Amino acid sequence: MNTGRHSHSPTTRDDAALVAAFENGTLPHEDWNHEAHLRVAFCYLSQHAFEEAMERIRAGLKNYLSAKEIINTATQGYHETMTQLWMHVIAALMAGHAGERTKQSLLQKNPTGSAEFIERNAFLLEKSLWRMFYSRRQMVSIRAKQEFVPPDITPLPSFDDAKIPR
Repeated sequence: MNTGRHSHSPTTRDDAALVAAFENGTLPHEDWNHEAHLRVAFCYLSQHAFEEAMERIRAGLKNYLSAKEIINTATQGYHETMTQLWMHVIAALMAGHAGERTKQSLLQKNPTGSAEFIERNAFLLEKSLWRMFYSRRQMVSIRAKQEFVPPDITPLPSFDDAKIPR
């Protein structure tokens, strides 16, 4: 049965292969979907403190979009506020699941991967999750695209960066 997925789609790639393809610009644009964004964010947060992970995802996204010749406009391209929102949400979930994840890592000898993290937190696949935090007017503003704008509905989840297992 043909599911329409590429043999190396984000869902079938392991974490290292997904991050490498993203970073070197070889990940096909049609495979750079919301799930792939989430998985790469998880991988960076699994390896780096939040600020470093944020810098890596920011630079990686800009490089990837440039490699795919996607022009940054008011409606497409890199969006700073959206990127920070998703990084905060993922970091908060990871910090909250630290005990469970660490216990599981000791038993399995390797940490939970990004695909399993997404599976356990399937609500993250809902792209409109941002509406819990931001009004449409705030999120689609040019300012929010260019720089981080704080939420106007409810604060982003807080987290203790030290509780994210690395």
